Amino acid sequence: MCIPGYYIPSEKGFFLPDFDKIVHMVLFGGFVFLWSLYMASKPVRLKRLLLAFFCFYLLSNGLGIALEYVQKYWILGRDYDLGDIIADMFGAGFGYGFSNLLLLPAKIRESV
Repeated sequence: MCIPGYYIPSEKGFFLPDFDKIVHMVLFGGFVFLWSLYMASKPVRLKRLLLAFFCFYLLSNGLGIALEYVQKYWILGRDYDLGDIIADMFGAGFGYGFSNLLLLPAKIRESV
C-alpha cells in the first residue's frame, strides 16, 4: 500500500475497469473478517466479541483513510483517491457483516 508508484508495474494486456477498488474491498474486508475470526476462536463473552468486531471495523476504516493520505502527501508517484477510501469502507463493512452473520451464530450456540 505504501510502495512508490514507479515500482508498480503497468499491465497492458490485463485490464478490468476499477479492479483496484475490488482489491481494496477484499483486503479491508479480509482484514476485518480474519481478525474477527481470530477473536471468535477465543473464549470471550458475546458482548465483548461484538465490541471487538466493531473495533476491527473502525480500525480498518481509519487505516484506509490514513493510508490514502500517506499516499497523497508522502509516497512518490502515488495519488489520493476518494474512491479507494469508499471501497475500503465498503470492504470493511462487508467483513463486519460477514463476521456477524457467520461467526456470531456459532458463538451463541456455544454459550447456550
